[in-house]
Amino acid sequence: MSVPVSTDNKGRAGEVAFWREALAEYFGFQVGVPHSPNLDQDKRDVLKRYGFQVMFLPAVEEDRFPAGAGRLLWNCRLDNEKIERIPLRSRWVAVESIHKTNVGHNYPNDALMSDIGVVTRFSHPYSESPADDGVFTVGQLLPKIAQKIGFSNKQVMIPSYEEWIMAANLFNWLRENRGMSNLPDLGATDASEWCRNAYGTLEKILMGGHPQIGFPGAIHRGLHWSRLESVAFRVLVVL
Repeated sequence: MSVPVSTDNKGRAGEVAFWREALAEYFGFQVGVPHSPNLDQDKRDVLKRYGFQVMFLPAVEEDRFPAGAGRLLWNCRLDNEKIERIPLRSRWVAVESIHKTNVGHNYPNDALMSDIGVVTRFSHPYSESPADDGVFTVGQLLPKIAQKIGFSNKQVMIPSYEEWIMAANLFNWLRENRGMSNLPDLGATDASEWCRNAYGTLEKILMGGHPQIGFPGAIHRGLHWSRLESVAFRVLVVL
């Protein structure tokens, strides 16, 4: 099954109905889903070409997650007080659905990186400032990505770890219960990905590592200016 993506009123109503039904079944209670974004066909086509999944992320607290869902502090060995919390906001987003690889392997069929001239998603510091060795940082790549896909810089970002876990949980459920086999299992490989939450003043939260099929990876941390060979990134677009 695929999500309806037509830009006319009938197609957008079908998109809303899909997510209302799917989220109610996943959580076990009704979740309010507003009208889907009025994206023109060109923007829909670009998101599809680069593997973005348009989806509604609800602001549901962790204590209402269904049994078996990934949790925010699963396998956490960090100081909980130092983790910046970015509460979920109920909103439509597009999340990259490219499959996360194991360390040492490039992400598969990575058309977006290829089209902005980037060889690999790994080893890019999170920092917005240019790296001393000339490697593009994530902060430098996001405007390039925004320009390529035709959205504003403010809309294009790295997901928070709250968004990352919600998307990972929904990817798993949709793959198993809606036949959306294109969606990745973000917990199945040992690579980690940057999240935009701060950890203290010098580090950012990472998600991944500790592979466990069907379950999001562990939460850990990395210095935001470091080139980490085991750390990549994925992009979220606010619609």
